[in-house]
Amino acid sequence: MKKSALIIGNGDYENAGKLKNPTNDSQDIKVELESIGFSTTYGENLTGTEFEDITVDFFEIAQESEIVLF
Repeated sequence: MKKSALIIGNGDYENAGKLKNPTNDSQDIKVELESIGFSTTYGENLTGTEFEDITVDFFEIAQESEIVLF
């Protein structure tokens, strides 16, 4: 069974203050999901364009997966 997850940890926003832990939290989630068999697509502190690109890429992966988390 193919399991896929999209994980984004953004904490460094251009027009807002920085958040303390999203990248640490997202890295922890990535490790945990991989430990139970998920294939992960991961990004942190993405620009709008990078976020769009990773989402489009993940959509293609998700089409072939039985379980998808995002």
